[in-house]
Amino acid sequence: MSADFVHLHNHSEFSLLDGAIKYEELGQRLNELNMNAFALTDHGNLFGVIQFIKTMKKYDIKPIIGCEVYITDDMHYKGKDAKTYHLVLLVKSKMGYKNLVKMVSRSYIEGHYYKPRIDKKLLKKHSEGLVGMSACIQGEIPQALLKDRYKKAENLLEEYQQIFGEDFYLELHNHNLEKEQIILPRIKELAEEKNVPVVATNDTHYLKKEDYRAHEALLCIQTGKTLKDPKEERLTLATNEFYLKSQKEMERVFKEIPGALENSQKIAQKCNYALEDELNDELHFPKYEVPENHTLATYLEKLCWEGAKRKYNKITDEIKERLEHELNIINEMGFPGYFLIVWDFIKYAKDNGIPVGPGRGSAAGSIVAYTLDITDIDPIEYDLLFERFLNPERVSMPDIDVDIADDEREKVINYVAEKYGHDHVSLIATFGTLKARGVIRDVGRVLDVDLAKVDKFAKMVPQMSKSLQQAVKEVNELKEAIENDEEYEEIYNIAIRLEGLSRHVSKHAAGVVVADEKLEDIVPLYRDNEENIATQFDKDDSEDIGLLKIDFLGLKNLSIIKNTIKEIEKKYGEKIDIDNVDLEDPKVYKMLGEGKTFGVFQFESAGMQQYLKKLKPEKLNDLIAMNALYRPGPMDMIDTYIRRKHGLEPVEYPLEEMEPILNDTYGVIVYQEQVMRLSNELAGFSMGQADILRKAMGKKKKKLLKKMEKQFLEGSSKNGIEQEKAKEIWEKMAKFGEYGFNKSHSASYAYVAFQTAYLKAHYPQVYMAAQLTNDSDNSDRIALGIRECENLGIDVLPPNINKSFKRFTTEKKNIRYSFGGIKNIGDDAIKNIVQEREKNGEYEDIIDFFKRIDYHRVNKKVIEFLIYSGAFDCFNYTRKTLFTNMERFINYGKNHQEAQKKGAISLFDKADEEIEFKIHKLGEWDDWDKFKKEKEALGIYLTGHMLDGFKKIIKDYADLTIDELKNDVGIINTDESIILGGFFTEINKKTSRNGNRYVTARFEDMSGEIPAIIFKRSLEKVDSKLVVEKVLFVEGKINVEESDDSLNKNKNIKMFINNIYTEEEIYNSKLKALHIDLNMEEINEKLINNLKNIFKNNQGRHHVYFHLKNKNKKIIIKTGKKYSINLNDNIFAEVKKYVDKKRCYIDFVN
Repeated sequence: MSADFVHLHNHSEFSLLDGAIKYEELGQRLNELNMNAFALTDHGNLFGVIQFIKTMKKYDIKPIIGCEVYITDDMHYKGKDAKTYHLVLLVKSKMGYKNLVKMVSRSYIEGHYYKPRIDKKLLKKHSEGLVGMSACIQGEIPQALLKDRYKKAENLLEEYQQIFGEDFYLELHNHNLEKEQIILPRIKELAEEKNVPVVATNDTHYLKKEDYRAHEALLCIQTGKTLKDPKEERLTLATNEFYLKSQKEMERVFKEIPGALENSQKIAQKCNYALEDELNDELHFPKYEVPENHTLATYLEKLCWEGAKRKYNKITDEIKERLEHELNIINEMGFPGYFLIVWDFIKYAKDNGIPVGPGRGSAAGSIVAYTLDITDIDPIEYDLLFERFLNPERVSMPDIDVDIADDEREKVINYVAEKYGHDHVSLIATFGTLKARGVIRDVGRVLDVDLAKVDKFAKMVPQMSKSLQQAVKEVNELKEAIENDEEYEEIYNIAIRLEGLSRHVSKHAAGVVVADEKLEDIVPLYRDNEENIATQFDKDDSEDIGLLKIDFLGLKNLSIIKNTIKEIEKKYGEKIDIDNVDLEDPKVYKMLGEGKTFGVFQFESAGMQQYLKKLKPEKLNDLIAMNALYRPGPMDMIDTYIRRKHGLEPVEYPLEEMEPILNDTYGVIVYQEQVMRLSNELAGFSMGQADILRKAMGKKKKKLLKKMEKQFLEGSSKNGIEQEKAKEIWEKMAKFGEYGFNKSHSASYAYVAFQTAYLKAHYPQVYMAAQLTNDSDNSDRIALGIRECENLGIDVLPPNINKSFKRFTTEKKNIRYSFGGIKNIGDDAIKNIVQEREKNGEYEDIIDFFKRIDYHRVNKKVIEFLIYSGAFDCFNYTRKTLFTNMERFINYGKNHQEAQKKGAISLFDKADEEIEFKIHKLGEWDDWDKFKKEKEALGIYLTGHMLDGFKKIIKDYADLTIDELKNDVGIINTDESIILGGFFTEINKKTSRNGNRYVTARFEDMSGEIPAIIFKRSLEKVDSKLVVEKVLFVEGKINVEESDDSLNKNKNIKMFINNIYTEEEIYNSKLKALHIDLNMEEINEKLINNLKNIFKNNQGRHHVYFHLKNKNKKIIIKTGKKYSINLNDNIFAEVKKYVDKKRCYIDFVN
């Protein structure tokens, strides 16, 4: 056949967990097959359209936009009997694209029921500019033919012809499926009888035939099945024919059907629109209305000069030149409207008391943003660069991200929606992908490989590896494992095919787009499970078609600052202007230098606390630098920075010209802006070129870097710098440029950090109450916050029905636990309890409470959790008493209220007319039950802990607490076993598909809890000890799940337990020893005899080590077997009678 064949029915990775085609690989394969056009028809969506078009054009292939939609009789009917079919739509023209966008958007927003659905009513209205094809065997016509309903098939064909006219085609598939063989001759017969054109397609889901098994694995990942499950019990494409076939292969399949392949080319020739208008740099910014007699540019200029006069005591030449320079570039690039839009909603927020952050990202480098009050950091004072934000030599959209108090973020978004129209504003999609370690675990599960073995394999892949293939090149252990183990080899071969595929869609955490017209006319939309409407394009693709993207980020720390300031004014009558506090306040830096940073924005982690103790910060620039350095890569330079700051290491500059640029950071290249300044000063780069260099270094663009290195060396030479020295400087810049951080962002966030630190240092009680309130839904944070309060000398009092409010509140020198921090107590119940108390006085006793509450708002579950939490302890009844009498209390209260309504009770003399309520008093629950219920209500143990009596043994024998483990996870060696002491709260015994027994569990100590797994090989020896709520010691290795933020992994850790010990066993089976420190002059016969007697009376298998000091020498002596001891509390107490308790301790044998 002479005509070229075009694939018109194809599924990419955006047919989520169904298609396995990546665009870059697709473009390469199409070139190999000499194919000149290709259609994208993902299931029900247009998620990947922009990336598809750009990639196809890169490979000189004609992109055809399409979608395999789901069609039903009535898209608004959502009953279980609603039938859904497939239909392929292809775009012929711009009108066709707009119609497809509308239908796909409506399918999600109005028609979604398991799948996004349209109906023929909508199709008829929006069919112009589209080609229709009858789809696979799930199409409506194929289904009718499959069921021998030929007349129905004829009617359906006629209906589709009325909709599409000559642009409707009957689709032919042949993947060697049984059902296809049944309907293929029937479709041919129908087409011949009705004179309707047919077209051959291949329903492509993966690129090559050999990708079949990887694709089957992908379907199993989607459905939670394994490849060992029978095909009839899992989703499968059944045959290996759903790949991108060559023209010759298609000719062999359809050689008996004239015109089937040629028609694919005819259809391709009809389809001539690939968003040329949308991708032509046209901006869809909303129209900002300026006052009369102003243009966008003149109004922006007016506002900036007014702001400059407010911000600066004197407008110097430097300020004037900088402002004029920025305004000129903004006007030349056509962005004054953008700045006015951002200025407007930030002004709305500030005018309405909604806290806005001082800046975020590179926008803080703009004096225009500063004078407009968009940012609060003076870019001149802190040497921040405008070109890092907006570069005329690297044309791109400006990007001002805005931090807003998290509890009021929606108000600002709603303001924008009201101003520009709700149908002009939307959230943005984002796509999760199958990442290196994650895909290994997914594939390992699908192949039913032992979980421990899979985990070991996944952990061989470094967190920072860009890909599995890169990891294999870099890690010999990984390479050898693949070469020497067939299961690892199979996991790897499948995983590299699936790595990077999109696995799910969700809404972007902060992104919002705003347009000048209805979004439905510009971009496809979807509705998520929480009823949020978002674009189907991600943030980059949305910007590519000219939409204005703004990130509204909810920042809880701004809410904490706001609430702290309100409470300070209420409590002390002081008004705090947080934007004008003393940035050199010594009390703040003293607190930071002591590492007391819980609740301090960006500086809370254990690692950061340790560095701050070494650093002893004295100024905001120290915080800016530390914020930039504390991240993967530049962390290696923190100690150098600290030593140089304290004069312990000389500060050296390769050239004296570098000193003004690097002196703030003691000669260490910390910021991207420093790289830009150096290339500008030393090699004559324009600031625009310097920004391009900065980006090339960060992205490791080798070709561009090679070109720019030559430019740098030539420019340096012109400035009289020796080539060898220039080369040395270049290499330093390139090294640190890879990891250098944006100073504008670091400065903005260091400023917020200082504000939080200021409030904590000066008003710790009020600040911690606000912090705890904000953390109310996070039990781990609440526990840490209470511990911090203890360190600060502040008691957190338990909830009290007469003292607590929705928020944590200050009470004398203490903090009162909030109602909002109790589980299962909603706002309505809290409001009723507090309002009734404020209106009619405190609740006199438990009976009074039940008489007065509104049972429509305060239900049984609320009361139960108030009891568990200890909120009624003030009435001096045990919690068990209150819980046991609860039903009687409720009935009594309801009857009392009913009688009061009827007037049966005199309000003046109730005592004479009421029958006294008898409370059945009981003792308290035992500690296990009492504190377990308290934790159920509060998420933490507040008034006590079932492990209170075991603190000492746990301290002596556990290596660390769970909280310490979570905070130090970046330091913990995951290849070494550790011991934790506590108890199991949950034990689930399971059997894998291959018959292996294993256990998933949760283990808890006094500081927190951790998920755990026990595999078959360990389970056999510990099975008898798997008991909940019994003090045990568990030994095992820590597993750290892959995380996008390698400095914040504490939420993704679990323990692989290989042994369990009882209290008695931990004394006798662990190789711990008693260590005694003594000075030689302290040793005498009496001491020796006393110790000998203690050792003889407590014989066992543990050694004693004497650490003897004599002047500058230290000798360690180990006792022989004769004096080996049984290590227990008794012997420890006995030894301490003769040796200072600080100098005898239990530790592992070295």
